[in-house]
Amino acid sequence: MTPLARKILAIISIITIIIAFDAFILEPWCILLTVTNLDIFDSRITAGEVIKIVQLSDLHVNRYGLKEDRIISTIQNINPNIIVMTGDYIQSVRDIEPLEKFLQKIRENIGNIPIIAILGNWDFSSDALDSLKNIFDKHDLILLNNTFINIKVKNLNITFLGFNSIQNNYNLDINVLDKLPMENIIIVLIHEPILSNIIIEKRKDIKLILAGHCHGGQIKIFNNYVFLPEGCEMYPEGLYRINNTTIYTSRGLGTSIFPIRFMSPPEIVVINLKNK
Repeated sequence: MTPLARKILAIISIITIIIAFDAFILEPWCILLTVTNLDIFDSRITAGEVIKIVQLSDLHVNRYGLKEDRIISTIQNINPNIIVMTGDYIQSVRDIEPLEKFLQKIRENIGNIPIIAILGNWDFSSDALDSLKNIFDKHDLILLNNTFINIKVKNLNITFLGFNSIQNNYNLDINVLDKLPMENIIIVLIHEPILSNIIIEKRKDIKLILAGHCHGGQIKIFNNYVFLPEGCEMYPEGLYRINNTTIYTSRGLGTSIFPIRFMSPPEIVVINLKNK
């Protein structure tokens, strides 16, 4: 082997090691964790006040470890007023125990703030749906499904509406949008972002739609998605604005099928509600 060939081989080996370290450790374990701040302005918010809402999505908890500790410490530093969770917490019944530990640690470290949740497609296929709902109830999570709740924070009335995953023969009650109070800020939680089109068509005064499901592709090659699941059409990740509605699709925090992330780092979204 010539000296040049050895150098090329060494460079290729180093690049391969770096890619593997990122794909198997740095991103999947949330060592590389992105905190995205999304400012949402509304004149109904008192000048100078900021209401922080943290979105967690696609946790896919299969054990309690470094990833979960990193997520909780990050949330502690943010100090939110509300947490919303947009589905896919587990993949099978064996994930219930580590997820419960995660929720318990959140309550111990974050306190008794409102935590509002919807269910994702993996939750329905886990064969542990009843157990999942039981631990949500045990740790005082508010589970929405074709339903909404009005919450008052710092004298601001916010309506949260939640729809579960539209897969698994889900019965979508889009008419619930007609029942939302017009005077409140309205935030809709969905799992698959494609549902945004139906919501915006039905109701024009939605302030914010938060989605997950897509994992930002989970693996990207030269900024191209290797795979996107059904339901990610049009809004696969990040920020979109349709008329007066802001849509944000989180890359989420976990992995599914393969325990790999590459060029799609896990993400916690912080929504900052404030006056203009």
